[in-house]
Amino acid sequence: MNTNQVFRWVREVNVGKALWVRRAKGEVDTQAAPTPFLPVSIRAVETPQALHKPAITVSFRSGHQLVLHEATPGMLQQLVAALS
Repeated sequence: MNTNQVFRWVREVNVGKALWVRRAKGEVDTQAAPTPFLPVSIRAVETPQALHKPAITVSFRSGHQLVLHEATPGMLQQLVAALS
């Protein structure tokens, strides 16, 4: 938000020309200009679920890490057999 806009709103309130203040006080504004906003409708859009690709991470005492992306049960079985 620009600070100029905030100062403009404060100035409008101080001189009694802030439309939102008059509406809040229940004052009828006979010369109110139509709002320049267009009607908008919003609808929820489902986002597709991200596919989770399994990975296996093995951390060794030395600090090195072995990461196997897109792991399968067969890969896990071979990894356990190799580390046993």
